[in-house]
Amino acid sequence: MWHDVVRAWNSAGFAVYIGAEINRWDGYDEGGRFGLTVPKWDWETLLDLAEAAELRVAREAAMADLTEEQRLLLRKDGGYSPDESVLKAMWQRRPKHPMFRRGAKSDGALTDRMPFWCGYFVREQMREERERVRFARSVKSALLREFKGEIKRRREREREQSRLLCQEQDERALLLQREGLRVSDIAAEVGLTPRLSMF
Repeated sequence: MWHDVVRAWNSAGFAVYIGAEINRWDGYDEGGRFGLTVPKWDWETLLDLAEAAELRVAREAAMADLTEEQRLLLRKDGGYSPDESVLKAMWQRRPKHPMFRRGAKSDGALTDRMPFWCGYFVREQMREERERVRFARSVKSALLREFKGEIKRRREREREQSRLLCQEQDERALLLQREGLRVSDIAAEVGLTPRLSMF
């Protein structure tokens, strides 16, 4: 996780210092295997350093160098252990994307040698896409609720206007009846058919 970050900052002309522990494991080959363990570290700081070192930009350039099918295969398991064909394609293009460390053959299969940050940013991109989809769905849901609410309010207004209109017609019809007009004349006056005006 730290290797690409430190190397990127070194390439930019900075020296990076951090406390670490050297470990040795026997049994891998005659000399054993050495590694570094960073005992105390802050993930947020590491992410900030990786972003500032433009590892995400470098990863996007590396992804643009792959076919659409290869990018989909890389995402298939969240960038943890992608299809061997994708890893081979990335391995063949490694001179074009020197910011990422790929493990040595002694580190195992290509899956074990995939750069950490390539896989991490695959997962991060997938997480951001899920967030955007969730946000779009919530916006769509809120708009739909507002639209349904507006339709309901409009129908209520129309019903109220219709009720008031009927009430006015009834009052006008009764007034005209008291004045002695015939049903057909009342209907013509209030804008109803004679049949409706009798109710």
